[in-house]
Amino acid sequence: MIDENPANDPTREWITGRPDVAFDARALLRKVDSNGQGLVRYLAERAGQPVATHTIATDLAVSTQSIEDCLAWINKLAEALGYVPLVIWSDVGLLITTDAAVVARQGLIDAQR
Repeated sequence: MIDENPANDPTREWITGRPDVAFDARALLRKVDSNGQGLVRYLAERAGQPVATHTIATDLAVSTQSIEDCLAWINKLAEALGYVPLVIWSDVGLLITTDAAVVARQGLIDAQR
């Protein structure tokens, strides 16, 4: 039997042109608050470059806890939609891949409509 719940196997990648990616990005970004959208916008502008959490918090004038909470919520929504994390958390910092940044930028525009 095929499991049709994408959250059970979150392997879809955030790449433009794949089925439903633009729709899912818009839906995800509509579900996050302004801090979450700000985090995604900040990282999308620095695609592929890890940025330390405290640097992001300082630049966005929010707490590191707020950044971590936004990160957790964004990636939980991504997983629920069957995707790999939108925001990657590594030892070096947080980042959005260049492919995901393209999707995220358009998703942010569409989410504002």
